Amino acid sequence: MRLHGRVTDFEGKPLDHAEVHLVGRGWEVVAYTYSDGAGMYGVEVEGGTYLAVWICKDYKTKMLEYWAWHVPLLGDLELNARVDGLEVYGLNAFWPRYGPTLMVYFRPMSLKRSLAWEAGGRDRPGLTDIAPSLGPEDIEATIEGEPAPLLCVSKVREEAPPDRYLDAYLVHVQAEGIRATDAYRKIGVAIADRETGERGEGSVFWRHTLYE
Repeated sequence: MRLHGRVTDFEGKPLDHAEVHLVGRGWEVVAYTYSDGAGMYGVEVEGGTYLAVWICKDYKTKMLEYWAWHVPLLGDLELNARVDGLEVYGLNAFWPRYGPTLMVYFRPMSLKRSLAWEAGGRDRPGLTDIAPSLGPEDIEATIEGEPAPLLCVSKVREEAPPDRYLDAYLVHVQAEGIRATDAYRKIGVAIADRETGERGEGSVFWRHTLYE
């Protein structure tokens, strides 16, 4: 199977020599490659379902990572990524047993906020203050590339031991047709930090659990 795509910034500028890692279920790196001068990458891998793909350039100096989760390489897969200073980590989704909707969970991280926190707050218990404050106007959700309207946005807390926690988000989205088939759907989340000007995106491949 071939995993391929293009890596750009949020203005569409191609990013050369971006790292692309395919990660197995035990967090091992199964395959890796780099984007070329046009931002294009491609790698041949064994078919299967993988834990994640992560893509980054100039990690923790200029940008953070793009993550795609639960990646089904059941045929050739095109996976394009936009990379900037925000990271959408731990993206997941579940059906709340209520109509054609999904709950989408993620923990955002900001490079600028992370560097500031590491410089002055690392030793303090409590909030690891590295996430932007997001409202509905800062979040875009898509399903198979089509807009998924936001129904509700909730900030939640995620434990980060010892004696720490992180801000995360649970977003309720409209998701027409999700129970029509057992096919994987690509759910995307793009976010913007209005204070720092950073942006980020991630994705997860979701399949209705009633078909398992």
